[in-house]
Amino acid sequence: MKKSAILAAVVILVAFSLTTLALQNGYLAAKAQLRIGICYEKLGRIEARKAYEKVLKNYANQKETADEARRRLSILLKPLLEKENEDLFVRRVWSSPEVNTWGALSPDGHYLSFVENLNLYIRDLKTGKNLRLTKSGSIKTRVLAEFSVFSPDGSQIVYDWLNEDGIWDLRLIELEDSNPRVLHRRENGDFIAPLGWSPDGKKILTAFFARDQRNLRNEIAFVSVKDGSLEVIKSGQKIRSLSTILCMSLSPDGRYIACGLPATDAAEQRDIFLLSSDGSREFPIIQHPANDYSPIWTPDGKHILFISDRDGKPGAWMVDVVDGKSEGAPKLVKADIGQFGKWMGFTHEGACYYAISANREDVYVADFNPASENVFGKPKVLPSRFVGSNSGPSWSNDGKYLAYFRHDWENRAKPGASTIIIRSMKTGEERELPNKLNQPGAIQWFPDGKSLLVSAFRSPKDRDYRIDFHRVDVKDGRTTLILEGDGGTETRKPGISPDGKRIFFFCRKQPDETALISYNLESREKKEVYLPGHNMIMRVSISLSPDGRRIAFVEASGAWPPVTTVKVMEVEGGNPRDLLSVQWPELINGARASAWTPDGRHLLVIKTTFGSGEMSASDQGVLFSDELLRIPVEGGNIQKVNLTARELGSMSVHPNGSLVAYSALSQDSGYEIWVMENFLPKLKDKK
Repeated sequence: MKKSAILAAVVILVAFSLTTLALQNGYLAAKAQLRIGICYEKLGRIEARKAYEKVLKNYANQKETADEARRRLSILLKPLLEKENEDLFVRRVWSSPEVNTWGALSPDGHYLSFVENLNLYIRDLKTGKNLRLTKSGSIKTRVLAEFSVFSPDGSQIVYDWLNEDGIWDLRLIELEDSNPRVLHRRENGDFIAPLGWSPDGKKILTAFFARDQRNLRNEIAFVSVKDGSLEVIKSGQKIRSLSTILCMSLSPDGRYIACGLPATDAAEQRDIFLLSSDGSREFPIIQHPANDYSPIWTPDGKHILFISDRDGKPGAWMVDVVDGKSEGAPKLVKADIGQFGKWMGFTHEGACYYAISANREDVYVADFNPASENVFGKPKVLPSRFVGSNSGPSWSNDGKYLAYFRHDWENRAKPGASTIIIRSMKTGEERELPNKLNQPGAIQWFPDGKSLLVSAFRSPKDRDYRIDFHRVDVKDGRTTLILEGDGGTETRKPGISPDGKRIFFFCRKQPDETALISYNLESREKKEVYLPGHNMIMRVSISLSPDGRRIAFVEASGAWPPVTTVKVMEVEGGNPRDLLSVQWPELINGARASAWTPDGRHLLVIKTTFGSGEMSASDQGVLFSDELLRIPVEGGNIQKVNLTARELGSMSVHPNGSLVAYSALSQDSGYEIWVMENFLPKLKDKK
């Protein structure tokens, strides 16, 4: 019998059994459906693509199988897609640490708005020069600009502005006039974000946000340019993230608003929906098991460009739209677009500008002088095939191994996107410990070296940001839940006692009351160790001294301007002592972790300084800077450690004091602006 006939018989047999398997075991059913696709693929038949798509549609919860189906589907589609888009031209326009995604492109492609030093700027994309439009943005007074959009004729910009009273304004400014006009003031404290202009330039599509417990509620409205009056389109809808609404796009004829929304309340993947601009209808136009999001209309209103991971990695796809309905299947425009940030806008000629994240976080190791406790020599990035994807280092108690996270940034919001790595410092060998945790926050070794304490969010997709604690076996990666964060656990880096029997963390008791808790892992008993005052904010990292007798943490006042204080106390209770206190615009960044020196005499703490207040028009400096401080626990002079880095964090001192490991951004991190050209059908036909 021919091989092809045997394979065909296998396909029929597997398909016959698939329905029964689906009722009995989703895991086996997913594997069987994947096998059908593999058999069809070997036969060279087009049904392979449909089989893999069926895996993604029906068994998306079977991650390993779904990932394999997505990988195989990507390989099948790639030759066809590359041929279709051989005329596409992609180039980088702007790369700098000052690039961000808060602005938009002018319709003629001449300018790009952005925020620098809390003020609104525009960049001339032809000359590379920046022009500041606002002047009073200040860290000290907490006055700032954020999102902005150009008018259809490019002569005006609408933007949101946090004023001196802590109230958000929607403001309008002429490019030829430096005096802004307040269109609408949100006296109830809601956040404001402009989304787009009506084609006639008379109305501005705007989103208003208010926090409701763990959800954000929004109101979508048109704001009159003439008098600031509101025309509410939709209100009261709970959303999971700001990006869901911030990526809305108004059609060129003003009839529809495109947005990426979850198909159901429980769904993780998003589909593309249209909302009538009068709010009368909301309906899907793209439904697919993949994650489809960030839609934007093309200038002619005949297509919607969006991001999808349907071929394995996030790419730019486009679908034809006629009278509010999709026509035909979406087509790939640009595969593997990178760590997508935001569409910045189209030019009249059809060139599409977009931002991708260039942030790269790595683990560094620096030589440390145990006597002076100072860094000497140049810190070295930990060698890795996955540069820019590593963070959160933690030394084992014997100093032989370093544990850290390796992130899949493109899928960072999905469970299991952060793999735990165990690295031998002697051989450089790495072992991967995959997991299903939601955006894990910190790794720490249990004293016996056999397992790790790892914190993770309960369920970000449901905006349940309580933090649970897990034990991860170093040998096989088996993960066990230690403690659920009921009551509002806030600590992402808890403390561990030297015997490994207790962990320490902060837990919110009431909306304005927090307690430091000691939890016995054997008896499961909780004990309140310390009760901060009302309206005190506890930073999310805790450090236990090497002898286990003292605990260090950072406390912040809820009033403005905030005061942050490094405190140390006995683990059995009592009153904490203040080691260092600073006031805004300085901040002790307890969220990025502190570290004790091995002798227990000093504490290493990160201090962040935000700008100096008013910035000159030519000032292109960074918004904040980090420095590492060495604080004597028993009193004495505080010293600066000669270690500088961008977003310094997750420090861990080697047990013998000779090395310090930490996470930091590479110096070329930030966003980049790119442009795609020559992909719209009409323009390609002209050529």
